Amino acid sequence: MKKDIKLKAFQLIIDSDSIKRDDIIISNEPDVLEKNSRSIKYNYLFNKNEDVLLIDEAIAAKYPYSKDAYDFENHIECETPYDSSVSPFDEHNYYIIDIKNSTLWISDIRRDKIFKDILKQICRSNNICIKNIYNKEQFIQALRSLNTLKMSVTPSSLLFSNNSLNEALSQDVFMYDAADIEIKLKYADLSLKRNQVSGFFSKKDKLEELLNDSSVKSLLICGKDKDNRAIFFNSNAISEELRLRVEIDEYLIVKNKELLTEFEKR
Repeated sequence: MKKDIKLKAFQLIIDSDSIKRDDIIISNEPDVLEKNSRSIKYNYLFNKNEDVLLIDEAIAAKYPYSKDAYDFENHIECETPYDSSVSPFDEHNYYIIDIKNSTLWISDIRRDKIFKDILKQICRSNNICIKNIYNKEQFIQALRSLNTLKMSVTPSSLLFSNNSLNEALSQDVFMYDAADIEIKLKYADLSLKRNQVSGFFSKKDKLEELLNDSSVKSLLICGKDKDNRAIFFNSNAISEELRLRVEIDEYLIVKNKELLTEFEKR
């Protein structure tokens, strides 16, 4: 039997930077929290390369329930055999951290603030931001200043081929004080009017051209909107929602290894 799991993508920022594998410290045992008559257990599962982490949030809630029950084996009414102080972990939410793309996928976006508590614990940081990821049209319309440009490209492409982006990047490195380059440029909130690279990304057709370039494997752009709020564009998380069909066990609970495997196959 299978079940559909829907996941929504967010940008995950730790200490004002993209998340790294070294940021995550987890034990071999699940973390268990008690809050508002609920016990919340966090189970962790890395993929083989340890660049994707699945976190299964299992919830047991203490609620009063009727003593009247039905015995399906004997086809009779009976009194429930369960202790009212004992509840199963029968509610599950799923979080997947894609470390390579600094992306967090959440199955229930209403719990993103609650999930920050466990992130602070496993990342040993109080400076954690979970931000919406814009699609191309939203990002181009909202972008007012540029903070970070991070690209993954084929080795022979960057700054060696003669195209408009490389020309803009070359000028940016030598003329506009790019602070750091290892296929990653950082800026001090450069206005679109001051910077050719920013101007390049302000045009929809140029961004589309870049996304269709086979030499560009991934693209992350961080900037700010007119209200000085951080906004992000991630070419590997353009779709707002991901739907995975996953095997479930006899208790209708998703198998975590299956979910992780399906996520990597997407």
